[in-house]
Amino acid sequence: MPIAGAILGAVLTGLFYWLMWGGGLNYIDARLQQSRDRKRDLERRAGALENQRMAPLRSICDARDGAVLLMLLVASQRGVPTPEQLSAIEGEMRDVLGFGSELSGRLAYAKFAAEQVLSTEEAVDALVPLFRSMLTRTEREDLFAMLRRVAEVHGGPILPQERVIERAERRLSAPE
Repeated sequence: MPIAGAILGAVLTGLFYWLMWGGGLNYIDARLQQSRDRKRDLERRAGALENQRMAPLRSICDARDGAVLLMLLVASQRGVPTPEQLSAIEGEMRDVLGFGSELSGRLAYAKFAAEQVLSTEEAVDALVPLFRSMLTRTEREDLFAMLRRVAEVHGGPILPQERVIERAERRLSAPE
């Protein structure tokens, strides 16, 4: 047992000398600083990726483009939007929103923005200020009607589609 005590004492003495005069404290401080820097860099990277992902959604400044995005998100609640759903969305874009020759470009951008969105709730919440500032009450009702018509493709709306529409209605009817 005295040999184990002697070995333990020698190790502790060596550790003490390393910490005090061998640069051990500097080493530990440098490792802690690296850990803090790595954590800060990961947080910054996550924030930058979030900004990059939300950029297409934030760049929408026309309520009609926001409506197309919401229609795509409602259609995508069933999975990948089908040609029938896309046709219904194009019809709404042409008839209600008044897109003519720029229909395909605006639809392509809305598809890209919809792919970047992680949740429909996030998209609805991001678009509510735009809709509140640009749409009248009648235009809001037209928006909800368009969303319902898109949801009715393929035998009526399913529960996730109804939730998206209800969230949009609730958020747009809530006081600012």
